[in-house]
Amino acid sequence: MTWCGIQGIERISSSCFKGIFTAEHIFEVISGLTSLQISDSWLNASNQLAIDGVNYNVPPITIICGHRNVGKSTFARYLLNNMLNLYGIDSLLDDLHDNNCPKVAYIESDVGQSEFTPSGPVSLNILNSPIFGLPFTHIQQAYGSYYVGSNTPFDDPDYYMHVDEEVQRIQLKISRLNILVNLIGMGYDLFLRIFDFTRPTHLFQFYLSIHSYQNLPPFPTSVVSPPNEDPPKIALVDPSEISTKYTSADHQNTKWWQFDKPLIHHSRWCLGWTKGLTKGVFVFSGDVPWSQLLYVLNDSIVGLVGSILDVDESFEIVDESETSQEKGISIQPSRYFPFPDYPPPDPSEYTFLGLAIIRSIDPFAHTFHMLTPLSYVELQKISLIVKGTLDLPTCFMLDSNNISTGVCGVPWKRVPYMNLEAREGVGNAAQRVRKR
Repeated sequence: MTWCGIQGIERISSSCFKGIFTAEHIFEVISGLTSLQISDSWLNASNQLAIDGVNYNVPPITIICGHRNVGKSTFARYLLNNMLNLYGIDSLLDDLHDNNCPKVAYIESDVGQSEFTPSGPVSLNILNSPIFGLPFTHIQQAYGSYYVGSNTPFDDPDYYMHVDEEVQRIQLKISRLNILVNLIGMGYDLFLRIFDFTRPTHLFQFYLSIHSYQNLPPFPTSVVSPPNEDPPKIALVDPSEISTKYTSADHQNTKWWQFDKPLIHHSRWCLGWTKGLTKGVFVFSGDVPWSQLLYVLNDSIVGLVGSILDVDESFEIVDESETSQEKGISIQPSRYFPFPDYPPPDPSEYTFLGLAIIRSIDPFAHTFHMLTPLSYVELQKISLIVKGTLDLPTCFMLDSNNISTGVCGVPWKRVPYMNLEAREGVGNAAQRVRKR
């Protein structure tokens, strides 16, 4: 694992990943013992989907649904690998079946625990080889991606549905691909709306016999017997017995990991917002006054979004040879589209490029200093940035090599925005709103 640098995550202070790669136990290979036991319901569902995939004139569209933490993502991987294995071998051995295609379109609607992208976007990925391991081991560029700015659809369900529909329109342009849709554990109304415009041929629902109150209600007639069209094949599958202590907030997704130095030591990109953002800044996380916009953006995770229709070479490399004060430029925040006065960016016009950390801001030079893995070519496509509800993990702000004395050689009393002392009273912590 040393080639990708992932072992360095253990050195981050206060991280739930501490010690996960340390050889604290001795493991032995035992013949016949596997970590994942495939139930009969999983085998039957997979076999039926494989048979129908070969026999259908049109490749099947599959939806996986159920409550949180029941194994939807694991089951989706199992179906995906099985389809790729079967169709790939069949297409090599027998070229008579035109509908056999060694590729699967994977629509990721679970914005909290994405399989192929960072948390936050709804994406469409095209797969031609099986996937193994945790999500951070097989990150790839999405065929189409739209940024929701949160790890849940409940902050703005209407926009989430708009984005999901746009992803569905993209997959309609792809001919003869098997489609697999992984749905987040969501409200019943959202599920029915997604089902309505997806029109799946197969529906796999996780069913809990013990905690039956967590199961979806009975499907309405429009689902089980849609007018003037064939009904979907509905099958109940058992929840996975594998449990994990990690939640959607713990999933960090990147292909190359660099834990050998703090974020402050990484080179930054400078984005001038007067010329570099043809559209401006959107904030999904609340009603932020224009005068406070730069304070909200500083030290935050943002989505970088570009236009689909036109590739605007809008990224401006800022010359920092002169100081901001010498330039004598007044502070002028970026063009701003606050929530809820303005709707989010239309997914039919804009696409998600990637995430960035705004590590600092020069208000006099009208410049954002950003950390992002995107290349200069990709950065040229930026036309707007989006601030959602995703927060920068505190552990990434700290100097894990010398945590006791401060951050990067700066004593704790001089570190801005950070304090290790416990606070008491009203306002001592961020309020967590649970929407049910």
